[in-house]
Amino acid sequence: MRTLNHLLIIFFSMLILWACEDDQAPAPVTPEAPVAKAGADVNGTIGQKVVLDGSQSSDPKGATLTYLWAIKTKPQTSTAALVKSNEAKAEFTPDVEGAYTFELTVSNEAKSAKDEVIITVAPPAYTGCTPVSGSITTPTTWIKRAPQGMVDYCISEDIYLSSTLTIEPGVIIEFEDGRKMNIDNSGVIKAIGTENNRIVFTGKEKTKGYWKGIEMSASESEDNEFSYVDIAYAGNTVHITGYKAGLSLRNSSVVKIKNTVISHSAGYGMVVPSGKLIEFSQNTFSNNTAAAMFITSDLIGKLDAETQFAGSNGRDGVEVDGGSIDYETEQLWPALKDGSKFFIMNDVYIYSGVKVQEGAVLEFALNKGIRVDGADAYLIAKGTADKKVVFSGIEKEKGAWRGIEFNVTTNTKNQLDYVDVSYAGGVVHISGYRAGISSRNSATYTITNSTISNTLGYGIAIGGGSFEQFANNTFSNNTGAAMIIPANVIGKLDKASRFKDGNAKEGIEIYSSNVDFTTEQLWPAFTDGSKYFIMDRVYIYSGVKIEEGAVLEFATDKSLYVDGADAYLMARGTANKKIIFTGMEKAKGFWKGIEFNVTQSIKNEFDHCEISYGGSSNHISGFKSNVSLRNNASIKMYNTKVSDSNGWGIVATGGNTLETDAAKPITYENNTAGNLKTN
Repeated sequence: MRTLNHLLIIFFSMLILWACEDDQAPAPVTPEAPVAKAGADVNGTIGQKVVLDGSQSSDPKGATLTYLWAIKTKPQTSTAALVKSNEAKAEFTPDVEGAYTFELTVSNEAKSAKDEVIITVAPPAYTGCTPVSGSITTPTTWIKRAPQGMVDYCISEDIYLSSTLTIEPGVIIEFEDGRKMNIDNSGVIKAIGTENNRIVFTGKEKTKGYWKGIEMSASESEDNEFSYVDIAYAGNTVHITGYKAGLSLRNSSVVKIKNTVISHSAGYGMVVPSGKLIEFSQNTFSNNTAAAMFITSDLIGKLDAETQFAGSNGRDGVEVDGGSIDYETEQLWPALKDGSKFFIMNDVYIYSGVKVQEGAVLEFALNKGIRVDGADAYLIAKGTADKKVVFSGIEKEKGAWRGIEFNVTTNTKNQLDYVDVSYAGGVVHISGYRAGISSRNSATYTITNSTISNTLGYGIAIGGGSFEQFANNTFSNNTGAAMIIPANVIGKLDKASRFKDGNAKEGIEIYSSNVDFTTEQLWPAFTDGSKYFIMDRVYIYSGVKIEEGAVLEFATDKSLYVDGADAYLMARGTANKKIIFTGMEKAKGFWKGIEFNVTQSIKNEFDHCEISYGGSSNHISGFKSNVSLRNNASIKMYNTKVSDSNGWGIVATGGNTLETDAAKPITYENNTAGNLKTN
């Protein structure tokens, strides 16, 4: 019995313990991180799909995993993207050679893990160039498929771009006979190479003009670019621009072209008869049959001084098809490298501001020239003694081109300094004269330290307007006189300029004009002995002083007329430097003479002068003479010779005053009617 009781006690005690254990919470379970496995690093091929396999990833307790693939790194120019990035197996198609790093993230409900895989991509095995023809209507990338130096794409038919074509560094494109690439209004080309991996467009055969070239017919995208590109052996037939070329733009097409070589074209290197250069720098043109480039004048300011246009081209330089320049900002025309020139093939009209860089050379086709036209227009051509700005004819013959014309412009920026202008005068300017430089309609400009030579006409003609400044210029071998100007411009001249060096007339022609200023005008005597040739009657209504040693020769029956109460003529020479008034031919009565009307200025004076060969027709005094006074005019005359008149030497009848000094006598000689008429 006791044993049974003991057993019962043990049994119930155990039941109580079991009941207590059932009331306690189970111990917590710690979650475990999954294991991410992105797969082994492998190689891939450009253009061939790669599968990224993360299916070997696992969870220690068998929990369900989620997957997320991401591109961690890829080649700089790659645009490749992942497909199925939320699945165990993702996909991508490499588009550029190089290493691609992918990161896989696997997650259970509580934790995640990461792993990486590297895919090293190479070009496909080279089995020959990839043939391309027809239209490109969707965004396309041409990759470097071939080994270095081998052709990547061969063009058997014309290519038309109606979408974006991106060409990677190092790609070589080879064209069959006569084929071309055309970029239309919806097409874009991005051919951007590197210094060590240039993009090449060439012909299958390496002969000039083998393929047609690249035409940009209407693409206005500013993404168009050729950088570190070679274009060679094009120019097979005429482009839509009307010219053979390696590269041509038309219909407002735009492009950036940098560090590019265009060579061995059977025409021009590059042609832009219409279009826009967004950027143009450090290019090279060589061995092209025509000139390096052909552009319109409004594009000159887009060119740089570092591009090489001299390299055995038909013309080492840039042909310019004339046109208008009208910008809000000043355009700089650079001096081209290696002595290359601008060949101006048609007239250029400047309606805004142009500055020509020191050392620039512009050569003009037959009868073509530059006109600076409009109140705000200006031309700055400022060279140096060592780097002059040159304006000349393509042909080195007198009259080979028109010349430079200033019309209306009164802009004080107009300046020619250290400039050579030669072989102009092919046609009459708006000034009414053939000349190297001319002005009209109040136009003004400065010209200093410059040479005007070999003109088929005058060196300079002023049909209207004047000089702002004029100094130290040289005129030589011009068919006409050095200059033809109105008398009101004489006071702008300097004595040091040289007008006597093989010109048809060694001096300056003066046409019919008035002198009417608020200040005295000085007519200089020229150091080189050049003369004034007075071609028509000159009227002085203000004050003129003639410098000692000056020589004025008059055309037939022409005269100098000093008129008005405030007008005066002061001609004070010296014993060694007389002032000469005479006829262009040394015959009695060749010119009319000097007439004074009304003027009573005490500044009217002749001293150490010679006045000869006048008296061609009656003066206002009613008589022929070398000098005449009318309407109470008065003058002083000393140490002066009055000779060879076809009438009287001097006429100073009633009411007029001739002041003389016996100590400084007037000398009369060989006057037909007599020496002095006073009644």
